[in-house]
Amino acid sequence: MSRYLVDVREPTQFVPRSSREKKDFESAWALHGWPQPHVWRDRAFFGEGDAYFLKVAKMAPTLRPKYINRALRLPREAKHLGWLAERGQPAPALIAWGRERRLGFTTRAFLIVRTIPGARDLEAFLADPEVSKEARTRAMGAVGEAVARLHAAGFFHQDLATRNILVRARGDDFEVYFIDFPRSERSIWAARRGYLRRADLLRFARNAMDRGARDEEIRAALVAAAPDLADAVLRHCARLRGKDETRTWRSNLWLYFGLRTA
Repeated sequence: MSRYLVDVREPTQFVPRSSREKKDFESAWALHGWPQPHVWRDRAFFGEGDAYFLKVAKMAPTLRPKYINRALRLPREAKHLGWLAERGQPAPALIAWGRERRLGFTTRAFLIVRTIPGARDLEAFLADPEVSKEARTRAMGAVGEAVARLHAAGFFHQDLATRNILVRARGDDFEVYFIDFPRSERSIWAARRGYLRRADLLRFARNAMDRGARDEEIRAALVAAAPDLADAVLRHCARLRGKDETRTWRSNLWLYFGLRTA
């Protein structure tokens, strides 16, 4: 995938360029500035009739040896977005990304994506009292189907929380989009894919339970995503209900080794 720099001297201009001249890279930060070291910042802004999302990251020199991988997450996310777009998977359109490297280390990076008009995150959707039970169940089923397609393509999100899932109503149906891919993985190894798949499902079900999703809604999503794992995921989530822990020793045995621990 090509790496582009973007000219954002004016908030309404988004002109991808192939040039990597430093002045073009610096212009992106003349408008938006930098966050604190290894802290993510998201900003929504508008241009040419569309909404765009900017993510920036900076790595302080003193923290680079300790947090070397953190500064690499935005370029990694950009590569994932390009890979998903090539395969028609539901994700925001990548507009531009760039990074600056010193002595072989990424010191700062930015990423711009186009937002999904009319979509809202699943967390806000589940918290809306005006949404009917039937609509919630249909939306969760659509999420499960989208997760199944993502896993079938060999892609695993690894932070499948409700805030990272967008839903958009289309009549009685729902369109589903995934966002934020800095931790995502692709693997050709069956054992690794099994672990990543179980981790995605457990993370999603646990977070949905904490955000007020009903058991039947979570089951609808899990059955659509992975009928063979739905009961196991629900069983482990039931043990965690009302607890601060995200996992137990039983869920870890199941997660890492696929062992059934009733």
